[in-house]
Amino acid sequence: ELDDAKKYLASGLKNVEAVGDVDTQFINLNYLALIGRKRGDVALAKEWAARTLALATKAKSLFYQAASLGSLGWTEFHAGNEQQAAEYLKEALALQEKIPTPLRFMVLGPALAMEVKNKNWKAAIEYVKLLLHPSQQKLPDELQAMLEDAVAKWEAGDASATEALLEKS
Repeated sequence: ELDDAKKYLASGLKNVEAVGDVDTQFINLNYLALIGRKRGDVALAKEWAARTLALATKAKSLFYQAASLGSLGWTEFHAGNEQQAAEYLKEALALQEKIPTPLRFMVLGPALAMEVKNKNWKAAIEYVKLLLHPSQQKLPDELQAMLEDAVAKWEAGDASATEALLEKS
């Protein structure tokens, strides 16, 4: 599935580059970066996200700027550069506050992962609550249930169960 998506997006990217359609370029690049993330390919995700950011900034597209910063945050987090990851994610979260989007997971996912790694449970739960908000795209059932359970455990005062659930997510 990802191979087909990558093939079609890359082909489409060449076509829109040829005609100078900047908007469709950064859309394709954004989803190529997400494919890189799904594959765990830090270098490709970073390359595509950086290109997305440059074009989205030029076009003043806050949604795709935030998405690309989320992907850049993901790449830096996975490369072990947490300070740079935090900066990208902070900027992305600030942009997302300005625009309604059901796709906050592109930024909240890596932000949550970083908070879990650093055992900052209060911040992690706040990100989980944002991910679970009804305005957001539904997560896969198993993950959704695990995160809902983590929030319930947190609100019941069961920190150790919360931590275990978040570490599994």
